[in-house]
Amino acid sequence: MKTIQFRNPRRAPLLILLSILVFASTQCHKVDTSNPIKVDWSTLDCNAQNGADIFAKYVEIEGHLHAPGILLCSSKECQIDLYQPGLGQEAKNVLVMIPVAEAAQPNSLRKLPSQYESTDFLVWDESSKEIGHNQMATLYGELVRESTPSGNYNCKLQKPIRIIKKEG
Repeated sequence: MKTIQFRNPRRAPLLILLSILVFASTQCHKVDTSNPIKVDWSTLDCNAQNGADIFAKYVEIEGHLHAPGILLCSSKECQIDLYQPGLGQEAKNVLVMIPVAEAAQPNSLRKLPSQYESTDFLVWDESSKEIGHNQMATLYGELVRESTPSGNYNCKLQKPIRIIKKEG
């Protein structure tokens, strides 16, 4: 067994308390994935306070997957777009956080080069079927509201994420 030594013993209780709080916060937020709520694009409003019944819940949402103009990534995931079907430039969108992979892995995005075209965009669904730019898919995940610098909100779909390609 190893002993942890603190440089400043007076800070030890504070560091231990902080560690417990961080651990507890990551363990307490569990999303019930057993019964997803189907999102209706026509009533989806990320700025509305009355949308609280679907935020921080596991949802099902269908739309067109898009390669964003600017790809925002961490070391493990990227943010892509899901657009409301059938409305073109007037469509609402949801940001989607998706894991990145070098090779085909279920529910992931193929790693893109630093300079990419929409033809480079490839997502694998839960069965490793390929979904390209502007193709339809049904996504499942936790829907959250994210504030923007302008004071508005974006809708974001995050883990646990599940993707099913829409055929036809």
